[in-house]
Amino acid sequence: MRNVIAVSILLTCTTVLSAQDLMMVTKTRVGDTENNLKSQSTTYMTTNLSRTNDSANGIDILIDYQKGITYSINHKARTITFTKASDLPGLAAYVKAHAPAGKGMDAFNARMNDMYGDPGIFKVESIGKEVLLGRSCNKVRITSGNQIMEYSVDPSLKSPVDPARMAQVAGSSYSRLAGYPRAAKVMANLMTATANLKGVALKIHESGVIDMEVTSIRQGSIPASTFVLPAGYAMKDQIAETEKRMAAHH
Repeated sequence: MRNVIAVSILLTCTTVLSAQDLMMVTKTRVGDTENNLKSQSTTYMTTNLSRTNDSANGIDILIDYQKGITYSINHKARTITFTKASDLPGLAAYVKAHAPAGKGMDAFNARMNDMYGDPGIFKVESIGKEVLLGRSCNKVRITSGNQIMEYSVDPSLKSPVDPARMAQVAGSSYSRLAGYPRAAKVMANLMTATANLKGVALKIHESGVIDMEVTSIRQGSIPASTFVLPAGYAMKDQIAETEKRMAAHH
C-alpha cells in the first residue's frame, strides 16, 4: 500500500501539457526514522501509461490511464493485483452498506474524520525556490485539513501523462473514503491542488510520513515493452478480494 500511495503522490504532480516520454529515478523514504521503508525506484511515463519499478521491494506499479486500471506487480509472490477506477465508487458504497453499526463504529468514523482534520482549512502557499538537478524549482506548500505537503516543482519540465485521465484516476482513488465525508473532502482538496501545480515535482515532503526526491531525469522515447505485464503471474481483483473478505466477516 505504501508503494501505491507514494507513486500516486508523485504522478499527480505531473499534470501539465503533453510532452516527450519521461524517465525519472526517485529515492523515497516512508516514515520518520532510519529503520523505516527506503527505496529507489524508476518511473517511466508516456501519454497514457506510467510504470514505477522498485527492485529493492520487488513491487512495481503500472497505471493504464486510458483504461483507468492500476496494477500492483509483486515479483516475489508472482501476483498482479489490479484495481479499476470505475469500480471504486461501488466499493465505497459496498463498504458503507456492510460496515458494522453501533457506538464502536461511530467512534471509529469520528476518529477517521478527526485524523484528516477540518476540510475548511485549505491553502496553497509559495514558499520560495530551490535548485535541484540544476533546475530552478518553485517551492509550494499545500495545507488541507491536517495534511501538509511541500513540493519543489520544475515549471520548465512537462509531463507526457494525459492530465484529464490522470485527474480521473486520482479522483477515484479517494472515493473509498465516502464513508468519512470530512476525510474525503480533505483529500479531494489536496489532490485537486496537487494536480494544478504547473510543472513536474522533483521533491515531495510530508513531515514524518514521506520524502521523495528525483535524482535523475531523461526525456525520450520509451519502448512499449516497458509496460507489458509479466507472464505467468496470478491475477487478483483487489475490489473483489476486499468484498469477499468483508462478506466472510459479516
